[in-house]
Amino acid sequence: MIKAFLRLVGKMLCFFSIILLGGSLLLGKEECKHIGERLLDSVVLPEEVECMTEAVYFEARGESPEGRKAVMEVILNRTNNPTKFPNTVCKVIKQKNQFSYLLNPDLTIHEKQIYEQIKGEVHQHLLRVRLSDNYRVIDPCSDHYDGTASKAHWIKNMTNPQQIGKHIFYCTKTAA
Repeated sequence: MIKAFLRLVGKMLCFFSIILLGGSLLLGKEECKHIGERLLDSVVLPEEVECMTEAVYFEARGESPEGRKAVMEVILNRTNNPTKFPNTVCKVIKQKNQFSYLLNPDLTIHEKQIYEQIKGEVHQHLLRVRLSDNYRVIDPCSDHYDGTASKAHWIKNMTNPQQIGKHIFYCTKTAA
């Protein structure tokens, strides 16, 4: 529905530019064709793509695309719960003691090609999830994950475990 709306807005911008400007400034057929697509891209901010790409690269680059999407969704799920977590992608990722890769300040991106591949996956998945929840790979309540061999103390407060690759994704138990 949002996708159709943004395309309609793009068409309306083209139409009004022709009508309101009396035809003196025509955008051109090719420009009008791409306005809707650019509006769709505005649903995903470049800074959040960068933050999430870095997090997915260091947390899940060895996982399948589905496993990487699941990590992305934990971050997005947290942004949807502002009573417990920050409400932006970058703030969720940078929240103290939440993502293990941030505990090592010396990390460097060595595999540039994999990083760029993940960046494309991040952009595409953010766009799809924001336009339709049909593209989710984990439960919308999943707000934590850890390695399959983990014995972390916080797991006892979790429910709905779902394993994808070498990670298990969890939902926080709600108070009864």
